[in-house]
Order: sequence, then C-alpha cells, then structure tokens
Amino acid sequence: MPALVTLSLEDNLLVDRSLWFPANALNRLEELRLGRNRMRELSRDVISGLRNLRRLYLRSNGIETLPQGLFRATPRLDVVDLSANNISRLDRHAFNGKCLRQFCFCYTLFTGREIYSLLCRSHVLAIAMVGVSVSVTS
Repeated sequence: MPALVTLSLEDNLLVDRSLWFPANALNRLEELRLGRNRMRELSRDVISGLRNLRRLYLRSNGIETLPQGLFRATPRLDVVDLSANNISRLDRHAFNGKCLRQFCFCYTLFTGREIYSLLCRSHVLAIAMVGVSVSVTS
C-alpha cells in the first residue's frame, strides 16, 4: 500500500482504538476519509505517520475533543472537515498555529472566540449552526 494516495474508510463503524496504520505503510497518503464512523476521539497515533496528508475528513463521528498537538505530525495538512461532530471546545494548541486552506465545522457547538481564532488561520471557513448566533469582537 505504499503508493496509495486516497483512502476511504467511511461508514465502517470504526472506533479510534481500532484504527492504526503501520509506520511508513501509507507514507504517500494525501487524503483520508473517516466520515460516518464511531470515533468519539481521535488520537495522535492515527495520523502520526501520515506526513503527506493534505485532506482529512472526519464528518459525523461523534468526536468530542481534539488533543493538543494532534496535527503536529501532518505538516502538509490544509483541509479538515469536522462537521456534525460533538465538539464544543477546541484546545487552542490542537492545530499548532497551522494555516489551513479549508476548515469545515458545520453543525458543531464551537464558541465565537474559537471561531475567531480559526478565521485568523484559515482561507476558507465553512460555518453552519442551527439556532446559534456568533458575534466576534477583537
């Protein structure tokens, strides 16, 4: 599998602890689709060996938190979709100041302050929240 560039594991009932990639097995992987599984948390171990990862799709997993420094080992990552998860708070160091080209967190529970922080670091930010008004002041 070293030549694999896109991997889709969507709709497989995966949980974080069941997902593990051997070192260097997917070193050319650029796109990882893990949407609609049951990953309540995402550990650094899942993506640590994916140095060429550019796009990560985690839509509808029930993810509640992102650990500090989660994306440290993915220097090329520029698209993240965390839509329709249960994330209500982001650790301010989860992205380590990474400038994403696109960050989508539609239908989550982020607060205005976290949205402002992400706006400062992203080129495209997709927001869709039902019944929530967001005001950002500097």
